[in-house]
Amino acid sequence: VVANDKREVSSPPLRQGLEPPLPQLESIDDYKGELAEYIIWYCSDGVLRSDEEIIETVFAQLPFNRRGARIIRRINAEIERLRIDRKIT
Repeated sequence: VVANDKREVSSPPLRQGLEPPLPQLESIDDYKGELAEYIIWYCSDGVLRSDEEIIETVFAQLPFNRRGARIIRRINAEIERLRIDRKIT
């Protein structure tokens, strides 16, 4: 038995700022900068995430029932652009 077991418990990394709202729009084509803003906020904690993890999180915030190819392409395009612009890692 270890009497003085002082393990450091690290808290999860914090995201910067408040979670930006994603409006409930009718079509993925109606979203402009809102997707990028949300993705930047979500990735602002510095945790490395796969594109699929980001897609799942963003999709969960959208009002769509089907995870259609057009929706996934649009989210993927935003992720790719943000990575190229070095706004997310």
